[in-house]
Amino acid sequence: MDESRDWGDERDEFRPRRWGRWGCAAAIVTLVVAVVAFFWLERRHEQRQLAQMIDPLGLIHPPQASSDAPRRQFSESRGALGEFLGVDACRDCHAERVESFAETAHFRTSQVATRDNVAGSFERGRDGYQSIDEALRFVMDAEDGLRQTAVVSHEGEAFEYSAPFDVVLGTAKSAQSFLFWRESHLYQLPLSYSAQLDSWTKSPGYPAGLAIFSRAVSSGCLRCHVTFVAEREDAWNSFDRETAIWGISCERCHGPGRDHVAYHQRVGKVGDLAADPIVNLEALPIERQLEICAQCHAGTGEFLRPPFAYRPGEELAGFIRQEPQEEQSLVVHSTNQLARLRLSKCFLSSAAMTCSTCHDVHRHESSDRQLASKKCRQCHQVEDCPPAVRLGSRGRENCIDCHLPTARDQQADLATADAVVYPLMRDHRVAVYPEIAARFESADTSADE
Repeated sequence: MDESRDWGDERDEFRPRRWGRWGCAAAIVTLVVAVVAFFWLERRHEQRQLAQMIDPLGLIHPPQASSDAPRRQFSESRGALGEFLGVDACRDCHAERVESFAETAHFRTSQVATRDNVAGSFERGRDGYQSIDEALRFVMDAEDGLRQTAVVSHEGEAFEYSAPFDVVLGTAKSAQSFLFWRESHLYQLPLSYSAQLDSWTKSPGYPAGLAIFSRAVSSGCLRCHVTFVAEREDAWNSFDRETAIWGISCERCHGPGRDHVAYHQRVGKVGDLAADPIVNLEALPIERQLEICAQCHAGTGEFLRPPFAYRPGEELAGFIRQEPQEEQSLVVHSTNQLARLRLSKCFLSSAAMTCSTCHDVHRHESSDRQLASKKCRQCHQVEDCPPAVRLGSRGRENCIDCHLPTARDQQADLATADAVVYPLMRDHRVAVYPEIAARFESADTSADE
């Protein structure tokens, strides 16, 4: 007994206690992982059961109240209800500018869905979409409002689930996606529209072979498609729909219009610009001007304040912690234009270049290469570009396809049962691309198109 009591020295006695602590930590980690796995499996089981209530194969996934997580809490109020007036309040004094702006992609980046602004076909024979799973197909119906219906065929029976086209995101130039309401909650429809394919496709990021009606739309996503919408407290995809100001309009760049309108009602149409509450972009420092566009064109990030709390002229870093520039610059994507521009020699050598140097956001200028090239020639001489000299008028009138080429957005797959495409995006890194220039010079059409 004495030998057993004296076995080992202090280090020997310390070792079991040390490994005991590690063992405890490992047990806790294992327990946490097990609990997370349990709830994840339970959630999947519940989803499968709910799906099978509609179709026996579990291919249709309807919205679930349990999936609408409580929204993140911020110390400040989210509300700006009443500050935003909508574009009609601008029309009285700025009718010509409003009419011009109404034709832009910004203004039409979200709209209440109608037969006129949904690009996909509702004609019988062309209105369907066959999933990669032969049991699942979709039908578009415009007879009683616009609806998207998933149909699962199994053992001679058809099982259906339908949701309306309530909101359309985007224009028909590249692609459109669609949202629908369930009371105050907003969800994305499983099918989008691809202009390149001229057909319905699965929405980007959706798993193939399933009809997912349960993807909730957060305010973080919605803020780049609407001017304002009041958020509800019950869930992160819950909104007061009657407050929605669809599209990106004047107030997202110049600030809410309530105080501006009240000021001019008091002093008349001609007032003191310095006293006017509206934001004059030209009076802002260059970085503050860029940050107005950076809200949506400089990558995603972590919100430090409520999604609709930012006001033009504020420092954007106090509102959202965005991804580092180098992490945004790896590929062409629909939200990294400013990061790519900041890599350009044009931008780095200029002390005053902003997005509006090349873009007049008040006018529809998309795809007008001749107009864009004219802006290039304000700083660059055609004689300094040998390919442009050799190409003559075709070179002078199209700097864009050589120096801002298009590339496929690999993060936005649009797929049908037998095709997958990635939309073309304009790269905003202005540079000399010798291979693209050579291709353009030897062809009669634009590079990459």
